Amino acid sequence: MAAQSLNLVEIVNGQQGGYGVLNWFFIPLFPFFLVYLIAGIAETNRAPFDVARASRRSSPVFHVEYSGMTFAVFFLAEYANMILVSTMCSIMFLGGWLSPVPRCLLTRSECRGLPRATSAGWP
Repeated sequence: MAAQSLNLVEIVNGQQGGYGVLNWFFIPLFPFFLVYLIAGIAETNRAPFDVARASRRSSPVFHVEYSGMTFAVFFLAEYANMILVSTMCSIMFLGGWLSPVPRCLLTRSECRGLPRATSAGWP
């Protein structure tokens, strides 16, 4: 494990550093990131994995069987699943709630190995 923990806060803090995007786990764990991304798209039934919706000969069963609030709850659960999969991808591989811009560039302090921000703006 790259973060050496299963705690989500520890995983995000393990991606923290002075180099912003270069500290995120999708770089050293790129094959796992691709597998998770493709599996997440397949799990949420998005294109090109939406086989039930792509068939022209038969209509999707859940469109015919459910009506009213049952149909609304079904689709609400599908969209909640999409939000969960994308949130987990962001936390595990894309730095979570951390900024992609190094903090030293935002606060105009000195960065180790990075150019210093000037008073006129970006270096």
